Amino acid sequence: MAKLAIGQQVGPSNTTKTTTFNPITDQFCVNFMIKKTISSEIMSTAIYSAATKTDIEPKAAVGRELATGGSSGCQDTVQTAGHYEYKVYLNNVLAAVLPFDIQ
Repeated sequence: MAKLAIGQQVGPSNTTKTTTFNPITDQFCVNFMIKKTISSEIMSTAIYSAATKTDIEPKAAVGRELATGGSSGCQDTVQTAGHYEYKVYLNNVLAAVLPFDIQ
């Protein structure tokens, strides 16, 4: 996980590793090292709220093929302070849970 200033475009080295985000100044980014090409329908993600015990961003397909090597993506951060989990699914099987906080 990493952050990027709002308004910036993600690049190979302009994100900062973190698990704490500020919704006023940061974009929420995820950096992956892909070992085997993943077709567009295989990978999906969701954002889960520890407080409400619900997905605040329901599971959705990434929507593009991810080729071997580095891959990054950024989005607006969750607006409500709290503890969250970024969940990664491969073929509808939970593959990773990445906890993070919003200040």
